[in-house]
Amino acid sequence: MKKIISLIILVVVTSCDSLDKNAALTKESVTQKHADSASTLLKDSIVSPDNTADTVVTKRLLSFVNYLDSIGFNCDSNRIKKLFGRYSKSPRFTVKNHFFYSATPATSGLSYYFNYFAKNKKDNPDWRLDTVTIKSCKSIVWYFFSELTPDKTDNEKWYTDAIIEEWKFKNSSSAKTSAEEIGRMAPRLYFNVGAFVCHIDNYMYIITSRSSGSMWTLRKPVFKTFATRNKVTVTNIDKWY
Repeated sequence: MKKIISLIILVVVTSCDSLDKNAALTKESVTQKHADSASTLLKDSIVSPDNTADTVVTKRLLSFVNYLDSIGFNCDSNRIKKLFGRYSKSPRFTVKNHFFYSATPATSGLSYYFNYFAKNKKDNPDWRLDTVTIKSCKSIVWYFFSELTPDKTDNEKWYTDAIIEEWKFKNSSSAKTSAEEIGRMAPRLYFNVGAFVCHIDNYMYIITSRSSGSMWTLRKPVFKTFATRNKVTVTNIDKWY
């Protein structure tokens, strides 16, 4: 009888142990499924956090994006794919219903410099930048804005659009040095177009477009307003207002 009871106890214990293992496996599977789902979300890079101001995007930039909306500009994701195919593949996220993209120096508006001129013209003083400081940035976030209502000439639509980049550095000194370096070289770095370059605190801002005509159109409603609202220090040698 004792042998039978012992056998029953052994079977029950083994069954429980098996159930625990199955439960653990199920939990692990569920956890992995969530991890895979999270990975997929990160690959899509489209999130809608409300607490990203001053962590991913500053309130300064977010406020200016709202201002751009109020004067007839918005982020047109279809146009950015058409005009900036490479840039449009950057990681994208949303903050307060606005599309923002993240970048590195090599994938920013200065990509051509870092991927070509920094290597091939490194001994040419005309192309020399303090790349160590510039590449020390902690993050780059950019926003594409385009006119909602284009100008029409000879039945053709002409849009004014641009990109504003927000470079975050570890300190104000790095931001200042980077802004002065890029501002000094802006006409050369942004071929025949130029760029509006400024800094404040530990941030540098670069606004550039696809044509000098658009840059000229944007000088007062965008560049001057951004500078005035935020009390930034402008560094580019080609003054835009």
